[in-house]
Amino acid sequence: MKRSALTIVLATAAALQAQDIPWARDLYIHGLKDRAMESFIAILHTPSTAGDKAEALYYIGQISFEQGSFATAMNDWEKLVSDYPKSPRALELKDRFTQLREVYSKLADPPLDSVVARSYIKNGDFWAGGERKFSLETKFLPSLDLGVSWYDRVIDEFPGTMASDVAMQRKVFLWLSFADEDWPRNLQGLLDAFAAYEAAFPKDENMQAFRYQISQVYWRHGDWQTVATWLNKIIDASGGRNTFYSDLAKARLENMHFPAYQRPTALHR
Repeated sequence: MKRSALTIVLATAAALQAQDIPWARDLYIHGLKDRAMESFIAILHTPSTAGDKAEALYYIGQISFEQGSFATAMNDWEKLVSDYPKSPRALELKDRFTQLREVYSKLADPPLDSVVARSYIKNGDFWAGGERKFSLETKFLPSLDLGVSWYDRVIDEFPGTMASDVAMQRKVFLWLSFADEDWPRNLQGLLDAFAAYEAAFPKDENMQAFRYQISQVYWRHGDWQTVATWLNKIIDASGGRNTFYSDLAKARLENMHFPAYQRPTALHR
């Protein structure tokens, strides 16, 4: 009898967890997406607050999108905006469906209800051959400015979030790829992008790697003193620990070869 009661309690607890947004979100964050999907669907189809149902629909769409079910994801998000228009997730999505559909159209065909129509298109695809991709000619376009503007949208609209973290990293990578093309104008853009990233996410695990990348930019332009400055920043940030990048920085400082008249005044602090 006691065992049966315990079983019922455990089953009830599991059912409640399955209907809990933080529980489902943790499953999603840790890669248990099938279980997360079941939990979010359970929230959607059981008595829950409007806010929880909106959040569940958002993640159901997100998981569907990540699994390649793009049309299903769009339907989920449209239902979210239609059924819960005042929710924060609806406000986030409602003006962005055009952008989402552009991404969707690049990735997959819309769903076709007719098996016959699908078979005809498949037969046509056999003879057409090749990949069905849009080709974009970007020569002479301001790629740097366009890329920065899109990353800035994320940074401005989603401050302090993981999305902002990723956008700031990508922005630094973008400036790194263009740093040598318009020297030193693009150098300042790189330094500004890194400074903003460092201020917003000072403990990010990629910070040391970016510092080393910046030191290499100065290395390519023969500014040995500034190379040494950035390498010492890496060593200082390691807090006296032997890490991959602190060891790398020390090794580089000990093996810098340049004319004697250009030797940095202080290789180590």
